Amino acid sequence: MGLILVAAYSLSACQGPSSTDNTHASQTGTATDPESSDTTGVYRDVDVAEFQTLMTTLTQPIVVDVRTPEEWNEGHIAGAQLIDFSAPGFAEALAALPADQPLLIYCASGGRSGKTLERLRVEGGREVYNLRGGMGAWRNAGAPVDMNDPIQP
Repeated sequence: MGLILVAAYSLSACQGPSSTDNTHASQTGTATDPESSDTTGVYRDVDVAEFQTLMTTLTQPIVVDVRTPEEWNEGHIAGAQLIDFSAPGFAEALAALPADQPLLIYCASGGRSGKTLERLRVEGGREVYNLRGGMGAWRNAGAPVDMNDPIQP
């Protein structure tokens, strides 16, 4: 039975989160994955409304956009910082973020940020929220898009 669950997890991890994916929701406390070193933490996919609420209610949240500079220039969430998922040094940039502050992460559609959430979950000890559906869901919900601070790729 365990092998089937591992195989199913491996297949779903390759696909990235879908608009109805709730894989990470309510994953708190001790991890059940034997390959995980997570001992504590919160790792959840959230919708746009909850993401916006968390931005204003959490203490010193860090909003992280894991898209490319070109995508950033098309519009981003105000107050976010860019850490390009495909850039060299991505893991180091994530590791440099303060571990005692909650992370709110997003990308274009939820795939790269979902993989980022999984990476951070394996490392453990963090509070991380992934915007389900990414910037596409953000725009579709009519949430504000910031066009300031363009980045030269």
